[in-house]
Amino acid sequence: MIESTLQHVEFDRRGDLLLKVGAEKGGNTAARSFLVCSNCLARVSPVFDRMLFGTMKESKLNWRESEKKEWVVDLPEDDPDTFELFLRLCHADWNKVPRALQVDKLYDLTKLTHYYDMTQLLVPWMHGWMLSVRDTSPEPDITMVPQLLFVSWELGNVNMVVHCAQRILMESPGSMLDPDSSVHELQLPPGIIERITTIRTETIQSLLGIVREMVDRLIIVDEGPRWCRHASFMGPHRCESMILGSLTFCLARARLWPLPENDEVEMSILQLHKVLVNLIIHNIGTAIKSNEPDHSECNPKEYMMDRLRETMMGIPNPVTDLQRQHIAKQLNKITS
Repeated sequence: MIESTLQHVEFDRRGDLLLKVGAEKGGNTAARSFLVCSNCLARVSPVFDRMLFGTMKESKLNWRESEKKEWVVDLPEDDPDTFELFLRLCHADWNKVPRALQVDKLYDLTKLTHYYDMTQLLVPWMHGWMLSVRDTSPEPDITMVPQLLFVSWELGNVNMVVHCAQRILMESPGSMLDPDSSVHELQLPPGIIERITTIRTETIQSLLGIVREMVDRLIIVDEGPRWCRHASFMGPHRCESMILGSLTFCLARARLWPLPENDEVEMSILQLHKVLVNLIIHNIGTAIKSNEPDHSECNPKEYMMDRLRETMMGIPNPVTDLQRQHIAKQLNKITS
């Protein structure tokens, strides 16, 4: 008999297989035992089919040859709560299946079904579950979006994959995508996070490059064309100095001066863009006397806004056509 210290759940009173799920010591959730139908598991999962009715050590054949009273399979790496939900699905205990799941629970479940190659089991429920996540107000925190990205990938939901990938690209702080970040410990679609990281670096380089170029043009003395439209050779630099001073003052207040290297920027792309479009740039101003030049036209704000707009509009889609094709195949696989 199973140890009395384990919580026992009976999914099939005529079940022939006892599953011991979870680590008995040190796990986040207490280990649990489940009495199940082996044929039921084999029908929904090719992995369980090979495990239970092939030549693996957990197989029925090996159990019979061992002459042990009970057929017991240990699954110490699996989470008992998640596994119990999976067993309710495959044993038709649908009244106890929740109509809505939080992102982390949905992630754990799809990671489990991916491992056992049985995600098709989720098809009748996935629309309602994804609606419950999508209609959450406010949207899931950015730290949860990588999990939702994998869920959407596994369920073949291309629109949600694109939405999640774009949120990660535009809203993630630098530390979230660092090589040592916990996000890399998650089960994730192959290649997407790496592509997001590359696009983020290139976009930040382009955004800061607009400012660097502007600063370089403002500090030209007489070795090239000056930014001030009324500048003369060896003439005063009051116009450029006022522009440069207000520009660097705003950047310093945002902790962006001196201008950082791309990999030193902790801000998300959206945060950086917001700082740059809200820079307050002063100039000498309009002429008071008719014979004085009008320096208001020297203000680079409009020029910089156009460049920033072009950069943001040119950000590539983080989901490639090849990845879209894979998502379409995944949807066909689990629904056909």
